[in-house]
Amino acid sequence: MFDGSKIVAKLPFLNKIKNLPKIYRQTATIIRSSSPIVPVVKIASVDYKLEDYMTDDSNTRAAFFIPENLAGPDLTFFIKFRDGNIVPVFVQVRLRSAVHGLEAALGTTDPRLFYRDSNGKLHNEDRNGPVVKKVLDLCKNGVLRILVYYPAEVSQAPHVRKYREPLARVTTEWDVVGIISKKNEHEVFSKEHIKFLDALKTVSATAKRKYEELEYPRDK
Repeated sequence: MFDGSKIVAKLPFLNKIKNLPKIYRQTATIIRSSSPIVPVVKIASVDYKLEDYMTDDSNTRAAFFIPENLAGPDLTFFIKFRDGNIVPVFVQVRLRSAVHGLEAALGTTDPRLFYRDSNGKLHNEDRNGPVVKKVLDLCKNGVLRILVYYPAEVSQAPHVRKYREPLARVTTEWDVVGIISKKNEHEVFSKEHIKFLDALKTVSATAKRKYEELEYPRDK
């Protein structure tokens, strides 16, 4: 969807937002290294976490990154607009048939809430506080947050959330929130992608069931 051929504001999961920042009225591409030795996807490890990915050089950074669980999002990457501006993208995927905890799911894509528990408490504040600040410093053009809730149907519309620094007189940050669910899946994904999500949903449900059977065996 970010292949440089489509106006971002016209993408199916964003085209109903009336107050999109002007930056979205142009094409964008995913930033990807031209080096053949740089992986397309990188998974967080003890030695390489979200902070490292966000501050890594684009020539040595994987196109897509799967952060550590405590961070929040399931996936992150960067897009570069035609005018050269760069925006980080944070994605959360919920493979569920019914909508539950929508705001919590959206919260996992909000960099202000990274590394926080369900009560809003920051894990290891001395360590993660500076990390969150560093991530926010990289969001000068705002953030694109995408929630994929499949195969449930989400009624909440995509929108823009504005933030203002305490001493600022004008809005200083914009979060663009796109939502993909049963309502618009066929406009966003191809049939092959939907089949993959269906298969992934089945595998995920089976794995969860087996895990629960191992953790909580029934009395015979």
